[in-house]
Amino acid sequence: MSLNYGVEFYTTNNQTRYHNTPVSVLNVLALKCFGADWGVGVVGGYIQQLGHHTGGLADLVGGAQEHSVGVGPMVTWNGKISKTPVGATLRSVKEFNVSNRPKGNAVELSHNATVQ
Repeated sequence: MSLNYGVEFYTTNNQTRYHNTPVSVLNVLALKCFGADWGVGVVGGYIQQLGHHTGGLADLVGGAQEHSVGVGPMVTWNGKISKTPVGATLRSVKEFNVSNRPKGNAVELSHNATVQ
């Protein structure tokens, strides 16, 4: 199991005078590995805005304080192609309990290779 927590900070857009407040992000991963190659698991995340945005449209809607929760499955593979170590991860996250931000489902495929 793995937890990752961070706070994202933004600067003011000088052209629009719009300023995003910091956003708290928590990611959780539970992964079961099968041998040295395959793994399956569950990923989840929680995003919470730590204040109110200011400037432009944000002032008209009261700062639009946002949050969302998401969870979904994940599968990983690590191995070699020829002699090159490679890996791939496929995950899908369905968002729910979303307020004041875009809502949807994310699908992500990532891959890596170690050049020796």
